[in-house]
Amino acid sequence: MEPMAIAHMLETRFPYDVLQVVESRGQAGVVVQRDHIQEICGWLHDSPELMMDHLLDLCGVDYCKKFNAFEVVYHLYSIPLRHMIRIRARIPAE
Repeated sequence: MEPMAIAHMLETRFPYDVLQVVESRGQAGVVVQRDHIQEICGWLHDSPELMMDHLLDLCGVDYCKKFNAFEVVYHLYSIPLRHMIRIRARIPAE
């Protein structure tokens, strides 16, 4: 499945939790409410059409000068279905 199709599924399933969808170079990044990251990642994992069963990468980004916040970035991958999505959650610096 294409990354933007996965992003649109997230927008449909979590309309109030998806803050932004960004596409760049064939990849999709979805900015979500930090309070619901566990529920969103659980749905991505358990959904039969997505099966995001592998945490490819987990990293943090320092946006303190720009937004006074950090971002936690999850790169999720489905081994059986061979697709990927990037989930981002912004955390206030304080």
